[in-house]
Parts: sequence; C-alpha cells; structure tokens
Amino acid sequence: MLRCAGGGGVGIALVAGLALLAFTGQGVAEEYPVGRVAFGVGYNYDAGLSVVGGFQHRALMGRDQSIDLSFSLSSEEQTVALDYRLNGLGNGNPSFGVAVSHAERDRSARQGVDTGVTRVSPGAVWDLGDRGVMSLGLVFIEDDLRASVEAPAVLQAEDGTRSLMGVALSGDVAFGAVGLGFNASLLDDGEDLRYTKAEVALDYAVPIPPGGLSADIALRLGGIAVAQGQTTLNDRFLPSSGAIRGFEAYGFGPVDPAALDGAPVGATRYAVMSSDMRYAGLLPGAPEVTFGVFIDVGSAWGLDVDGDAARAAIDSDRHWRSAAGIIIGRDFGAARLELVLGDALQHRPSDRVQNVQLNFSSTF
Repeated sequence: MLRCAGGGGVGIALVAGLALLAFTGQGVAEEYPVGRVAFGVGYNYDAGLSVVGGFQHRALMGRDQSIDLSFSLSSEEQTVALDYRLNGLGNGNPSFGVAVSHAERDRSARQGVDTGVTRVSPGAVWDLGDRGVMSLGLVFIEDDLRASVEAPAVLQAEDGTRSLMGVALSGDVAFGAVGLGFNASLLDDGEDLRYTKAEVALDYAVPIPPGGLSADIALRLGGIAVAQGQTTLNDRFLPSSGAIRGFEAYGFGPVDPAALDGAPVGATRYAVMSSDMRYAGLLPGAPEVTFGVFIDVGSAWGLDVDGDAARAAIDSDRHWRSAAGIIIGRDFGAARLELVLGDALQHRPSDRVQNVQLNFSSTF
C-alpha cells in the first residue's frame, strides 16, 4: 500500500517494488512466513544512488506481537523508523493492543528540515479470522520540526514541537481477490489545530485462468480535512520511493521553487492507481524468472492555506503524473530479486524521476 505517507504521520504503507507487506503467517506453530527482510537500491540522474531497506517479524518471541524496522539513505535524506505492535492482550474479541513507533528523518539537504515523530496507540483489536483485523483506539503523538534558514518559508513557520491526541480507526480486510486497508484519525493539539486524516488502499488480483500470467490493480487514496488551524509537514503526505514507479521519494507534489531548487512541502490529498501484468516461465527451463510491465498514474496535491501568503504562493493544484516500465524478477526459494526499469511519461519540471530500482526480499 502506498506510502504517499505523511512525513511522520499516520500512513498506510506501500513502497511499490520494495513492498513491505503484511504477513499471512499465523504463528510459529504454522508453516507460514512470519517475517520479511527487504532491500532496494535506486538510481536517478540528479541525486545518484538511494538505498531503502526493512525488517519485519510478525510473531516476535512466539507471541502476537510484531516489529518493523525500516531505513532509507541517499545524498539528500536519511530516515530510520521503528514500529512495535502488541495485540491479543486478554482472551476476548476484541482484545487489547498497543502500537508504539518512532521515526527520525534528516531532510536538510532536500527540504532544509529535520523531523522526529513518536506515536503511541492503545486500543481495541478485533480478530476477523480469515477476513483480517480491525482496531479502534486512542492516539498520542509527540513531534518536532527543526527548520534551517534555507528551508521554504512555509516550513520555517512550522518550526517547533507539538503534542497531539485523538482517536483512530484502522483495518486490513480481505474479500476474495480484493484486499482493503484503511486508516482514519481525528487529531487535536488542544489549542488551535484540529483535523481529520484518512487513507484507503484497495488491491485487486485480476482473475486469470491458472498459468504463468498474473495481473494486479491497486488504488491508493488519502486526504486531510482541516477544521481549525494549519497542518505541518509532519501531518501532510509525502510520496515515498516507488509510490509512482519512475519517480523518486518526494519526487512529485507541491514544492517551493524558491528554496533548495524546489523543496517539497507536502500535500493534503493524493490518489494513485497502479497496474501490473507479469508472466512466469517465458524462458524454457527457467520457470522461476518472471517478466512484466506496469503503468502507474497519480498525483499529490493540496495545501491548507488559511490566509497564509507563503502557502497561497505554492502551486498545489492537481497535476497528474504517469509512468510505465518493465519488471524482471527471479525467485530463489523464499527470496526474490527484482529489477524495475521505469520512465516518467507525464511529469512537471519540478518533479524528480527515478529510472532504475533493484529490489531484494526474502521471507522466513
């Protein structure tokens, strides 16, 4: 699922190509994968190499708890994020669960800011059996944004530390070939900010007769509705690497062209549709090799202005982007190596493209 994800805010996550997905493993007693490691290397002509990676475990110490560790490194950004979840406290349904996460992002080269976000979410967790899981609970967030004099005026005005609290509803459910993920939060800082943030991810495996051909369609939507005050970068959406394949992290969306050669400021809306078609067994004697094509279309737009002149000067209109390319993959048992070659078909002058992505992942 897309992480056109807010810079430290709540987010349904999908990095296309380097997909850190929910696991189907149901515990150490079952012979299903309960963990995943992933590693990806990307390249674009402007920023050079970028590296992303992650580790996930869904049955930590044999219990209904999970840990996710992810990182990204490039010449313009360094990010480390840790997420821990503990579900199943109690014998009923719902049971009690708690999630704790922290992320540090050094964005000084690209945006002129550093950010940190800590989030604690206790609440009720419903086990829906084969259908999935749903949770409802409280949210407590402590975040900070440290802006340099080189940062856009919009981000300099957001410098400081905040405390937010609210309620959140989230879930991941399956209906046959359709997977649905959602996350909605109502947040308030107790002073002059109140907003609602929601994201939806829809995945559909196109029914095709058994064979080497497979096809998938994915839709990602997100929006922020501000009732009072102004959001900060830690609230708004920033596209991750591969949100639209062919674009790098933060590669599209509203920017301040006067700062750092076009610094991203985040968006309050996004929509992305991705489609893939793959064929396995095209090479005689090599059924583990797959060839595929993809096409992605989407945009990130919107900025809550609220009478602010610096925000009003930002072009936050909805400009659609598109990209297409090829995918070559090879399975090595539980591991997979994949090469993604993409080209941005429709883009803005301020966008940053990424032409090559090499991904490795393995389950255990």
